[in-house]
Amino acid sequence: HFYKRENKNQYLMSFLSVLVELEVFKEITLDFMLVGHTGNQVDQLFSILTTEFKTEIQTPEHLLQKIQNSNICPKPTVRELLFTWNWREYVIPKLSGRKLKNHSFQHSFIFKSENGKSLMRAKKYPQHKEWSPPEGIQLLKENQDFPLVPVSPFRVEKLCLEKVFADLVTKYFPTLELRNRREVEASWERTKTLIENLPRRFNNLPKMNLQRLPKQENEPIPIPPSYLEPFMEREERELEGQKGVLEASDGDFFDEITAQMDVVIYSETKVNRPWVGRVQELLSETREFRIRWYERKHKKSLVFHPSVNSDGSPYLSVVSVDTVMFWEFTEKLSDDSFKVSREWLDKISDGYDSHDQC
Repeated sequence: HFYKRENKNQYLMSFLSVLVELEVFKEITLDFMLVGHTGNQVDQLFSILTTEFKTEIQTPEHLLQKIQNSNICPKPTVRELLFTWNWREYVIPKLSGRKLKNHSFQHSFIFKSENGKSLMRAKKYPQHKEWSPPEGIQLLKENQDFPLVPVSPFRVEKLCLEKVFADLVTKYFPTLELRNRREVEASWERTKTLIENLPRRFNNLPKMNLQRLPKQENEPIPIPPSYLEPFMEREERELEGQKGVLEASDGDFFDEITAQMDVVIYSETKVNRPWVGRVQELLSETREFRIRWYERKHKKSLVFHPSVNSDGSPYLSVVSVDTVMFWEFTEKLSDDSFKVSREWLDKISDGYDSHDQC
């Protein structure tokens, strides 16, 4: 039970993340149709049912019979849904700290397991090649257990069954022919009793066991439809939420350093941390490099711009490669700015704390 009339929400996304986390699927893709382009084969099936429903439906059993005997092919299987599972309340404590944002502007989502964590990425249209953000969105907290999912609470009192049944007795049943009135009355009485007894059966209804869901084999990824091509040029909004921080690069920075690489420098001075900048020139003979420093306009900003001296010239320094803490951590690179995610800023802060204790 996702408690929403539409399914593009964090509760559905979290459910798919759990399926990947538990290896029910290795990968899940989710695509939504565009507004104005939602016509599909299912509409035709509902059109058939609309025709069937034009004649009188006297009882719930009569409704099931009409669906089963309709001209839908293949022949439909009809089941009563007497309860749902309370996924919303179950998963809320397991969600990561940051609220999912801008997912309503995306139409395609992918869920993958990476380093034991389920990460979600999105793109505006299925035909786009790049998923964002590169780090992925981590919807679930780490190291979570997944016990049985409880049944959703019943709200039978909101159905006003007594009033509904009173109207049936006084307004509908008298219109029926005597030969089938008793059968119709008995059917509605059974339905009323069934619904009223559901809360009493609450503790005995089966809970959802996520651990016992069957594992599915890999299947080929579907090819995106061509009709989405005209929408590729529309403005995109990046998916926001709790990002999974990419692991820091291993190895000797001296072997990987290149010009225009963004780096974090350790400094004993705690003022103006983090000390970040862009490599300008390699000085290989001394294991040093020339760096152009970058700074934020205010402390809460995620975007860094080049620092300048009082005369307007670039603020440059020569530093040792041994002072580099992290590299290859920025996003939205450009000639005059770069962005550092909140998750990376937290990781950098932890790095400073660790070095300060040495």
